Amino acid sequence: MIENRELTKEEFDYLVENTSDMDVINDTEKRFDYFKDNAVEQFGILINGLPIYWAGLVKNKDRHELWTIPNKDIKQQFSLYKICKKTWLNWADKYEKIYAYVRKSNNTILNWAIRMGAEVINDDNLITLCLIGG
Repeated sequence: MIENRELTKEEFDYLVENTSDMDVINDTEKRFDYFKDNAVEQFGILINGLPIYWAGLVKNKDRHELWTIPNKDIKQQFSLYKICKKTWLNWADKYEKIYAYVRKSNNTILNWAIRMGAEVINDDNLITLCLIGG
């Protein structure tokens, strides 16, 4: 069964401990509260009760920035892609532009974001991507 909803602290922490790419706040106790208090949008995906993905949108000055945490062992790629793309595009329509930052060395996440419709707007060691709403 697939669920698309906000994650509990326990589900969020489980996902953080089981991700292969973690650029989120290092302090374990503060990261859930940071996103709970600062995310203007967020959602998680669970399959059979197991968290496989979380995304949050945080307003930072004049930009809406996308943060994601994927489980390192996602086997349901199509379901994840379908739900994420729909949500990301809805957020882009609502907020006009969404920015994401990806390390140049992280080809998996970079390719994933481009496949979702994001465009590279700055190609440096930290690549800036932008998803523009319709």
